[in-house]
Amino acid sequence: MYDYVYDNEPAFWAREVSSTLGISESTLRKYCLILEKAGYNFLRGDNGRRAFLERDITILKKFQELADRKSTTLEDAAATIVATVQNNKSSITPVDTNRSLSLETRIKPLLQPLLEQNETLKRELNEIRSQMAATHENLNEKLDTLITETRSERQRKARRWWRFWK
Repeated sequence: MYDYVYDNEPAFWAREVSSTLGISESTLRKYCLILEKAGYNFLRGDNGRRAFLERDITILKKFQELADRKSTTLEDAAATIVATVQNNKSSITPVDTNRSLSLETRIKPLLQPLLEQNETLKRELNEIRSQMAATHENLNEKLDTLITETRSERQRKARRWWRFWK
């Protein structure tokens, strides 16, 4: 599946997209280079790899359909796709801020218990860590005592043997 998310929209890597489109990864790379040369921009991950959103996959499907036509070159198909995308961008309406605010007000009550639970878990983890540190220290002290006792017992036995012959 996807392991990268951009603006709450899942992003897919080249292997997933190429299998979805039914083409090889090298063909997908070739298509992307042609589209980028024509002016289309793909999202890039932290490591510089292309990350494909759903809209990118749709555009690649359209590009693939245009490229399959005998009379259309790949560059012409890319120019057509980029022109269509730019026309669609100019006709996009702004996001309704009231809707996003209402969404935020609905999410906050759900988020608050999770934040409280997270803080509780952090406190419990810190308590467990301090208990483990105390137990570790106690075990170290006992081990040191045991080692000291073992050494002194060996020395006591060693002295007896020598005294026996004197």
